[in-house]
Amino acid sequence: MTPPRVSSLDEDIGRIVAHYAGRGPRDSLEGVRRLRELLAPPRLLRVGVVGTNGKTSTATYLARLLTANGFRTGLYVSPHLSDWTERVRVDDLPCDPEQLVSAVTAVHELAGAAVGDPGQLRFFDILTLAAEQLIAESGATFGVFEAGIGGRLDALSALEPRLVLLTSVAIDHAELLGEEPAEVLREKLLVAPAGATVIAARLPDELTAAAERIAAERDLRLAWVDPASGGERARDLPAYLRSALALAERGCAAAGVLWETTLAGAGAIDPRAPLDLRLPGRLEWGEFGGVPYVLDVAHNEAAWLQLAAELARPGSGLGGEVPLTVLIAVSPGKRTGGLAEALEALPALERAIVTRSESMPAIEPEDLAASLAGIDADVVAIEDLGRAVGAAFESARRAQGAVLVCGSTHLVGAVRPRLTGAA
Repeated sequence: MTPPRVSSLDEDIGRIVAHYAGRGPRDSLEGVRRLRELLAPPRLLRVGVVGTNGKTSTATYLARLLTANGFRTGLYVSPHLSDWTERVRVDDLPCDPEQLVSAVTAVHELAGAAVGDPGQLRFFDILTLAAEQLIAESGATFGVFEAGIGGRLDALSALEPRLVLLTSVAIDHAELLGEEPAEVLREKLLVAPAGATVIAARLPDELTAAAERIAAERDLRLAWVDPASGGERARDLPAYLRSALALAERGCAAAGVLWETTLAGAGAIDPRAPLDLRLPGRLEWGEFGGVPYVLDVAHNEAAWLQLAAELARPGSGLGGEVPLTVLIAVSPGKRTGGLAEALEALPALERAIVTRSESMPAIEPEDLAASLAGIDADVVAIEDLGRAVGAAFESARRAQGAVLVCGSTHLVGAVRPRLTGAA
């Protein structure tokens, strides 16, 4: 299997990414806000989506619902699976590559010329502000923006979304967001400006109380959503997508209120409007060379455990009897304590092949394999991704089983085109 060719889009964006590489934590959004003021913030109803896991799924479902209700809707998510244009969409269609490069370049050049780029800016800031401009220029009424990391110091906070959806709270990026769930919660909720509406998936009691205190401090209108309230059409979805759908439906209704009160709109909003529930890389099933596979972007402890529970569920498609080979890579800095537990919980796990993504750094395969040595399965490290994919499918073929690809969004993004033929 040959790796996908690097596109000119990757090269053009990559040159700008390199300019901002290696910058450490910051304590202010001053540079981002100043740059945005120079760009003249466009007329747009902005919705923010924050949380540890489930942001892209929730944001995508919400954008699709708003489009189904007749609103031109922009969507900004990260990271992408195949190429950069997936990150900025209008009415669920990826943006034009040339327009994306032009917009990102213009914001980057303005940052250097007018802001002076005092070290406070990050590439994600540049991309976020370029996405806001592109979405507004498309004539969209709504822009749905996913946070990158956290909230308080994320570029999304500078957009001051009047409606914010909170998907989940778990420990990830602890060096930036804190080691305690309450710290993570505060970082994420501080994306919402005073007076905004926040709709959150139900949290454990102690975090619910903390969220309500923060809402009172900041004059936020806080509402809770039952993750299982997605109705009949959510019945066959995995638990995390049922939660995303329930949150998106409630968010759609709240977006309708925002439209009425801000733009004096009028008309019925249907949160249960028909929409495509399929999402690439989210418990995505397929077949390659006669071998079934599952792709999932689970990339931290909470997500790995949730994925394992879903695949162990009766009726999941594996049923606890299908021999399973896992192909896995993990990004540096991730807490991997729960990974062995998650792998052990997978039904009929026979082999784990540890590798790396070609596009992003990963924990050294030998090191990660050593940390998994205690699980009840064969564990092997294969550095080369092409060889690792081949070995995983050959292992599953011999066992008459299936392959699960997970551990990193970047790994799924690298493997998916090889299996689906997607460009």
